[in-house]
Amino acid sequence: ALTLAGTTGAKLAWVPRRAGERGALETGCLPTLLPGGRPVADAAARVDLGTVWGTTVPHEPGRDGDAIVAAAAAGELAALVVAGVDPVDLPDPVAAAAAIENAGFVVSLEVRASAVSRAADVVFPVAPVAEKAGMFVDWEGRVRPFEKVLRDSNALPDLRVLAGIADEMGVDL
Repeated sequence: ALTLAGTTGAKLAWVPRRAGERGALETGCLPTLLPGGRPVADAAARVDLGTVWGTTVPHEPGRDGDAIVAAAAAGELAALVVAGVDPVDLPDPVAAAAAIENAGFVVSLEVRASAVSRAADVVFPVAPVAEKAGMFVDWEGRVRPFEKVLRDSNALPDLRVLAGIADEMGVDL
């Protein structure tokens, strides 16, 4: 695709499969990226982020999804927190399911029953999009905010559930 674009003058664009993928990149959810999409290897980016967070930011990349699955399958992880991920969406669904089964403790954050929630030790139901305010980042990088539509819901957004888990572990998010 790059060769064809280069020889014809065409432009390439990445159109993510799911609504949250571009936002995940921007918030540093890949092992080699920091929030803002800046590389972990960029010393200035680590200093900038460390100043905001009030800590030192490690220079080593984290684990990607495949490495997390492999570590869980090998018994190297004591626990997994899985939020809205279905093993069939991963590159090796069989390995993912085996990793979830092999993990010592599994917490599932989910909107509906799933293969993960059925295997989980603890399931926290979280608010679907219509029951919380938030934003998506579209494939062009534009922020698309949305309001809570169903006002009578007491469902907690994912962030509140994760913050509660972190608080119980003595970690300030």
